[in-house]
Amino acid sequence: MPRIPYPDPATLPDHMRQAVTAHPSNVTRMLARASEPVFSGFSVLSAGFTGGGSPLPGKLREIAILRTGYLSNAAYEV
Repeated sequence: MPRIPYPDPATLPDHMRQAVTAHPSNVTRMLARASEPVFSGFSVLSAGFTGGGSPLPGKLREIAILRTGYLSNAAYEV
């Protein structure tokens, strides 16, 4: 059970509900509790990292993310 409950998708605006339904990761669900501008901004930012026009091949991008997570002691990311 999360410390801060996730929002009920039925209470979200249509575009946020569709995003949460399409990508129901904990991070997406948590950000849906934030304001619409925050949710939209993070959606655009994450799309940039996950292949939204990145010149890096997917495997190299994942290696860079994992290496950064390791060097930053980000156990969740690693």
